[in-house]
Amino acid sequence: MKIFNKKINYTAILWLGIVSYILLLAGICWYKYSQFGYNALDLAIYNNAFFNATLNGNFWSSIQGHHYFADHFEPLLYLFLPLYWLWKSPLNLLILQSIIIASIALPIYKISTLWFNKKIATLLALIWLINPLAWNMNLYEWHLLPLAIPLLLMAFYFYEKKYFWSYLLFIFIALLVREDVAVAVFGFFLLALYEKKSWRWWFAPFALSGGYFLIANYFIHFWQTGGSRFQVYYQWLIESSLWKIFLHFFAIGNFEMVLGLLLAFIFLPIFAKKYLLLLIGPLTQFLLGEPGGSNLIVDTHYASLFIPGLIIASIYGLHNISTKKTPISKIIFFDKKLSFLIIAVILIYLPLFLGPGWGIIKKTLESNNTNWQKKLLNEIPTEASIAAGYKYLPYISSRKNVASLHYIFIGKQQFSDLPYTYTQPDFILIDPQDFLTYALQFSNSKFYKSFYPANFTNLEQLLSQNYELTYFHPELMIWKKSQISSQFEYSEPFVTNNYTQQIADNIYLDFSHEKNLLHLAWKYIKKDDKNYFMQVSTSQNEYIRPLSFFTSSLLWQENYIYHSLLPVTLEDKQMELQLMTIKGNIELDGWRGIKNSIHITPIGESIHIEIN
Repeated sequence: MKIFNKKINYTAILWLGIVSYILLLAGICWYKYSQFGYNALDLAIYNNAFFNATLNGNFWSSIQGHHYFADHFEPLLYLFLPLYWLWKSPLNLLILQSIIIASIALPIYKISTLWFNKKIATLLALIWLINPLAWNMNLYEWHLLPLAIPLLLMAFYFYEKKYFWSYLLFIFIALLVREDVAVAVFGFFLLALYEKKSWRWWFAPFALSGGYFLIANYFIHFWQTGGSRFQVYYQWLIESSLWKIFLHFFAIGNFEMVLGLLLAFIFLPIFAKKYLLLLIGPLTQFLLGEPGGSNLIVDTHYASLFIPGLIIASIYGLHNISTKKTPISKIIFFDKKLSFLIIAVILIYLPLFLGPGWGIIKKTLESNNTNWQKKLLNEIPTEASIAAGYKYLPYISSRKNVASLHYIFIGKQQFSDLPYTYTQPDFILIDPQDFLTYALQFSNSKFYKSFYPANFTNLEQLLSQNYELTYFHPELMIWKKSQISSQFEYSEPFVTNNYTQQIADNIYLDFSHEKNLLHLAWKYIKKDDKNYFMQVSTSQNEYIRPLSFFTSSLLWQENYIYHSLLPVTLEDKQMELQLMTIKGNIELDGWRGIKNSIHITPIGESIHIEIN
């Protein structure tokens, strides 16, 4: 029985929780990666930049067509370069990200011990490991920004302990994570000023945040002609009236963001109001941006700069409640039912529904066999240059020259008028689903709508340079540089009027089947300014694709026939085509990947095709 009298080792319990989190989240990330779930570009960009840095020490992003520091100045990337060199893979980065986010529990424990015993401090640190914001950051792509969280928390710990030089050191290191960490450091200036600390405690974060932000933006200007491309988010402030700016602050998305952030910490921060000063910088950053706040902030790494302030305010809010300094203290500590409900919300509801928990479960149950795709991609030589769509970019990004098809499609760099330059690819990997994504992504964007559909021809021009279609599937098309050029799609004026399948007032269809291809010929009679798509249904697949990959129906000419192809498998005995138009947007799926959310308007009757 003596075993029950042994002193509990809370440090061991904390480390057990941290290691368990790392193993679990790294495993989930591996599974998501194996399912090609990282389709939001960032993991591929970072991995490609890391790979190129192992070659010459230069974080060149061939996917973006410029040095990565032209986007964000993140000198601490060099800290991780030796670790990446040991295993040049996106999975390495995903494991490192899990370790970084798990390590946040350590400064939470340190800060908590200032006011609570080791038992409570350990519990608070462990609760972080099931916080929905932690899981959201961990599952959404890869970013260095979460590293700022433990560094800023340690800065606050030394602020409370009155160790000035340690406080200063951690603030400086945190700034090296990314240029916009400066807005979070600015909160330390406000807090020290509010608490009437001696001048050096408020002057140091004020001078460091302002000075470093200017220096970082100088380097961004150096790497990118024309300066930071993200200035486009704030251009609207110059063009808008004061009344419009005022109304912007009260947009519903801003309230959703604030509610989601507070809910993740069960509203404890509101019981330590002065520490909410730490949130003013990042809150201003998002409120002044044209997109404003939204659930996207809660569901991704964008919450990173809010989290240090929210954690600190939560710890002190709980302390205020526990010492009965708030009106709610009596209810919390004497109403057992309410206390049990709070615990249930923390342990069950928030990770499942504010976090990705339920989405992970659903995605696991919907598991797809992706071995055939991996086999095809692994057969491509490692030295070959590749252009690929969102879905396949991370998997093939550990190479020198990788281009993104969506940049080739619009012909411009991100939020820039600069042309997108890339190495001529040896292989082109197309996910047909991307053409649906482009329609939603570019036509709904204030910045990109002028490029869609006008720049459709960019991809067609690339493929006209002697590329052979070597593999054709509803989820993957592989084109290889060759002496032979596949005539995949083409158009011609129509001569005869023998197209018997009328599927819309102004569109007729003829088709023929040969081997593993279904040839479609769309006869376009009269222009109507509609962007047509079709839903294809077979016994094996159901998917939506444009009538023509390389020229939108918005660009079709009257009295022309447009020829295109569909893949046919041995199992396909029949096929059904439904003409339609679509509306919608892009949103996050259950495990924080990107998905198309669309509303379909069917046009005419569906066409049934027997495959002989």
